[in-house]
Amino acid sequence: MLKSVNELLPKKGVDETIEKVALLTSGTELLMGQIINTNAAYLAGELNKLGLTCQYQLVVGDNEERLLDALNKLWKVADCVILTGGLGPTEDDLSMACAAKNSGFKLTFDPEAAATIEAYFKRSGRNVPQNNYKQAYLPGAEAGFALPNLNGTAPGAIWRFVHDNKLCHLILLPGPPLENKLMFTEYVKPYLAARCSTILRNLFFRMVGIGESQVAAELEDLITTQTNPTLATYCSVGEVKLRLTQNCHSDSDSELIPALADVVRSRLGKYIYSEKDESLPEVIYNILKHRGESLGLAESCTAGAVAAELGNIPGVSHVFKGSLVAYSPEIKKNVLGVPKDIIDRDGVVSAACAASMAEHAQKLLNVSIAGAVTGLAGPTGSAVQDSTNAAALGKAEPPIGTVFVAVTYRGRTVVKHNLFSGSRAKVIAWAKMTLLGLIWHCLNDEA
Repeated sequence: MLKSVNELLPKKGVDETIEKVALLTSGTELLMGQIINTNAAYLAGELNKLGLTCQYQLVVGDNEERLLDALNKLWKVADCVILTGGLGPTEDDLSMACAAKNSGFKLTFDPEAAATIEAYFKRSGRNVPQNNYKQAYLPGAEAGFALPNLNGTAPGAIWRFVHDNKLCHLILLPGPPLENKLMFTEYVKPYLAARCSTILRNLFFRMVGIGESQVAAELEDLITTQTNPTLATYCSVGEVKLRLTQNCHSDSDSELIPALADVVRSRLGKYIYSEKDESLPEVIYNILKHRGESLGLAESCTAGAVAAELGNIPGVSHVFKGSLVAYSPEIKKNVLGVPKDIIDRDGVVSAACAASMAEHAQKLLNVSIAGAVTGLAGPTGSAVQDSTNAAALGKAEPPIGTVFVAVTYRGRTVVKHNLFSGSRAKVIAWAKMTLLGLIWHCLNDEA
């Protein structure tokens, strides 16, 4: 069993460089859609931070033949394979045995690992099931390293062997995410970092109020001529992320990202809400806290979802005063104070109603800035059915997915009309992010 992280350092005079990594996951439950492969997403992100390229991600069932076949295929495209799962005590946990067969080395019984397993069960007053001793059969010193599991009974391993005339690194990690992340952080990350041939420098821009296609259009000349650094866009509900990446061979390489970043800022600056790993609600909170201002909300179709997003931030009570969930026309009128003539004339899903909701929320909650949202999330609903004279006015129903967001700040009210498609949950998610985006734009006077 590994005693010190220092044992993981490369041997002097031996080229142990790792350039291409593949992720292999063992688990029939993944192939059946019973659980999501969160380990692969985590590991791919960590590899990227280290400057390593993840060439392939592959999932196979708990089958020895398919596991060995997958390993042999991956060695053709990678010099390091990280195999996750299959380290448990049952018969279908096959990863360690397959690693031994693939490497040509034998498993050896590790008394220290067995003692660790016994201590784990003793802490909970249980006897060790006989099949758990299977987890104490690990690679010997000539084959690699056995990695302690600080959160469970299944040790991991790093196997090192020659396959088709190249040095291969086969890393085994447990499947449970808590065990997987801790073992990777404590042992595997230092092992890989000591063998990387490149260094990646990344800068992320997070944008709101602009679509991915528009970002691509604004940066088309940079994208079509990119070499190093590179640019890549990623979109999620209500926001776009842009990543700038420079591939360096050493820390002394000149930094090329700052010059490219200045060009991006000059073209898209009014949409960039952060260049850090922070969410839009966190940015809004920090702005308000810095200014000594406060925020309130009036929500209809989102039913408090925007407030819940803000409520996840520690200390947000210093700036966020509350949200009035005015779901029905009666509450909009009798509690929030939206005038009856607006509801009758324009309907509850309208620019006028959204503006009135924001303005009344600002007064009722006594806040610096107030946001409001009203809309039809679907799959059914009516914006005018509760208006007393809707039929007389002959008003047409707005389509499902219609959402109005409004913000009142420093004597000015801004309203945005949106039409979203998709499920009810998707429309609500878009409405939530759109209101947060408008609040941020108004705080930055870019609305």
